Amino acid sequence: MNSPRTDGDARLVAGGLELYLSSNRTGSEGTDCYLATRSTTAEPFAAPELITELNSSDDETDPWITSDRRHIFFASDRAGDNEIYEAAR
Repeated sequence: MNSPRTDGDARLVAGGLELYLSSNRTGSEGTDCYLATRSTTAEPFAAPELITELNSSDDETDPWITSDRRHIFFASDRAGDNEIYEAAR
């Protein structure tokens, strides 16, 4: 799961099948939110994928998802200072 860049703010949900994290693994200056999944807890996670709907050219960190996985909260400095944002599906 770790990359040569900075990875952190990990949240394990969905009975251990989903892992939300923030990282600057793409080599960009900014930090973005990612999701890694797996089919069973006995398997390793697939490579984390960028959650493009949440990310901007600024920093997005500390993803936190509700237990029903319908709402995600995260911090972003896209407005000039760190603010908390919510997205729903």
